[in-house]
Amino acid sequence: MKDLVIIGAGGFGREVAEYVRAINEETPTWNFLGFIDDGKAETPEGHRILGNLDYLLGLKEKPYFAIAIANSVVREKMANRCLEAQLPAATIIHPTTLIGPNCEIGEGCIICRNCHLTTNVKIGKFNIINGRCSIGHDAVMGDYCSMMTSALIGGETNIGNHNYFGLRCTMINLIDTCDHCTFGACACIVKDTTEPGTYVGVPAKKIKPWIGNE
Repeated sequence: MKDLVIIGAGGFGREVAEYVRAINEETPTWNFLGFIDDGKAETPEGHRILGNLDYLLGLKEKPYFAIAIANSVVREKMANRCLEAQLPAATIIHPTTLIGPNCEIGEGCIICRNCHLTTNVKIGKFNIINGRCSIGHDAVMGDYCSMMTSALIGGETNIGNHNYFGLRCTMINLIDTCDHCTFGACACIVKDTTEPGTYVGVPAKKIKPWIGNE
């Protein structure tokens, strides 16, 4: 069993703790120590909050870490600090998720319940893929992306870094996106994106530029 902490004790972090429990029921893997957060002493479920990030970085024994924070810019900063301190990154994949042949998943990713990566899908590091998401064949995803529940990405797509796909967002096949794109809930992406920013609607259209902290 490998020692594990989850950075972020909000709602998503508490969900990830439940995924860890489900993983251990099938294959004992993780000794969950608690959360790293600036908040209270414990969560509503009774999990301990051990301390803040400085506490984690100061530990002599180096546990694995998973980052359960939606803001990808913050997630990258925290990941870099942990990796510089030689903490190992955990990849958390719920046992109900289906991973097809020849797929590659980078370090630090969190893949939630009932997702499907079909075949030859390549995703980078520290991505968050929420429940019931699907990524089609031969898709490539960069680093620090987030897919909210039931988002769908078609085959042979190429997704940049720091992309955010809202609830039930859909991307058709053969689409490329640049870095730092946010797609609103239920948006339908039918054209390549070449400018960072926020896109909403059907078809998705840009409504504001990227402001540097998303």
